[in-house]
Amino acid sequence: MLLLGLCNLKRLKEIDLSANDLIGELPRCLSNLTSLRNLDIAANKLSGDISQSPLTTIFSFEVIDISRNLFRIPLSLSPFFNHSRLKEFSGGDNSEIYGDKHKDDMKQMFQIESLDLSRNNLSGGIFPKFLYYQHELEMIDISNIKLEGAGFPSWLLVNNTSLRDLTLINCSLSGSFQFPIYQHPVEDLDGLDISNNNLYSPIPSHICALESLSLSENRLLGRIPEHLSNCSMLFSLDASNNHLSGKIPRWIWKFPHLQVLDLSRNKFSGSLPLGFITSQIREVYLSRNLLGGTLTKGDGAHNDYSSYPLNVLDLSHNQIKGTIPRWISILPRLNYLLLNNNEFYGEIPIPFTLEQVKLIVISHNHFSGQLSSVLTSNISTVSYNGYITKDLELVTKTNLYTYKGKPLDSLSGFDFSNNNFSGEIPPQISYKDDMKFLNLSNNQLKGSIPPSFSRLLQIESLDLSHNNLSGTIPSELAALTFLGSFSVAYNNLSGKCPQAAQFATFKDSSYEGNPYLCCTFPLPPSGPLLTPPASYDGDDDYGGSFIDMESFYASSGVSFVMVLLIIASVLYINPYWRGVWFYLRQDHHH
Repeated sequence: MLLLGLCNLKRLKEIDLSANDLIGELPRCLSNLTSLRNLDIAANKLSGDISQSPLTTIFSFEVIDISRNLFRIPLSLSPFFNHSRLKEFSGGDNSEIYGDKHKDDMKQMFQIESLDLSRNNLSGGIFPKFLYYQHELEMIDISNIKLEGAGFPSWLLVNNTSLRDLTLINCSLSGSFQFPIYQHPVEDLDGLDISNNNLYSPIPSHICALESLSLSENRLLGRIPEHLSNCSMLFSLDASNNHLSGKIPRWIWKFPHLQVLDLSRNKFSGSLPLGFITSQIREVYLSRNLLGGTLTKGDGAHNDYSSYPLNVLDLSHNQIKGTIPRWISILPRLNYLLLNNNEFYGEIPIPFTLEQVKLIVISHNHFSGQLSSVLTSNISTVSYNGYITKDLELVTKTNLYTYKGKPLDSLSGFDFSNNNFSGEIPPQISYKDDMKFLNLSNNQLKGSIPPSFSRLLQIESLDLSHNNLSGTIPSELAALTFLGSFSVAYNNLSGKCPQAAQFATFKDSSYEGNPYLCCTFPLPPSGPLLTPPASYDGDDDYGGSFIDMESFYASSGVSFVMVLLIIASVLYINPYWRGVWFYLRQDHHH
């Protein structure tokens, strides 16, 4: 083992063996390195209980990074209480954090500045008591450790006035969200993340974080406090998935450095102010609120949107009405646009560029006009390729999924369904050869299905149902080997259905409602899909049964009746077996 070769270097002060394929436990001879100050063995496959490792006997440590391994680590860090020089300890993303409550009252000699025990496995633990005696903490992350009966630790902010980053994601924190008044200088706290807990109360009126504030997935209620406007350096604000209400304050849009705003899944009402898209904001998530009004007042005539960096705009599931504003179409870096489930109407004023946009979801509105005027191609644009960390909801393959991060970056598609679009399907849609889904259903489209759709070689879901399409289903579509969901139901199509392998697997509901369409091959019956939906990010709340239980019970009942009929037939036809049957029945009763 590579670590064994270091055991004789007693004057060694630093070791960096991160991101290798080291396995097994730490050799005992490492305790010989009595001058070792910095140890970085992160991102390996090392294992063992840290409380029994040689690291506990090296008192010269200042920095220890054992993150992303398979270690077991005591939550109290009691094995290091005598390490008076220890300043940084990183043990995140290991096999297990375990509680050793009987050692919590031991006196620790260190004053840690940076502590990371996040993304480990512990349920029912308590806040480690040694933190009550720490006064020099600058960064602490104990996310995804379930702490029993813990409230928000405002005392950490009181005791550690130099604290810059506090991350307590998914720690089972409950109770009222209280923030210390005046004890902690506002200008020192850079980041606060308490998302995915169970805190309930209004947002504290004096809360602030200099750069990043995440309060999502709690039960916070009331309005956004005015004092938050003092956080002038804020670049990311996430208060999604709460019970916040009232109007979105106008001053939020005036933050000079705000790049990401997520207020989705709340109860905000009122209309958005003119110019809510600013010259520095990149991502805006306001879906599933009660927002109304229009976006077209003044239509941004005084702003030069052609230089704005907006990449994501999600206003879905609100009550916004009116026509789509002209400035939305000319944002040069807009890759993700979700306006679905609102009350928009009218035509799209300027076409979107196929080379630029990745997702357009404007379904369940009252848009009209020709689809050919919605999309254009062969225009030079510059797309923003930032890493999207927030959730976007999309209906693909007839199911609702949540996408984010890298999977979202690789996803591309259009959903124009449930509107009043007319005219023919523009063949230029097929120029977007990275498209994964296309939904044009429930419109008033006519004409034929473009054979050029055969260029959409990556498409997985195609829905053209409930329109006025005519002609045949192009045989060229047989090239779409990744197609897993397909429907042309309720049109005026004729001719024969494609008989390529994937088309033969679609249910008859994919073709029904076309009286002149002939599908001669055996089709699977209509009914619920038997395949389970799978979300790309692993957090999808919209599931389905892996087995159709009604079909299971029905088929079982039929099989049982068939067995009884076969037995009755044998007994009736063969007198010998009938005699044996009654003899065995009589013997059983005796």
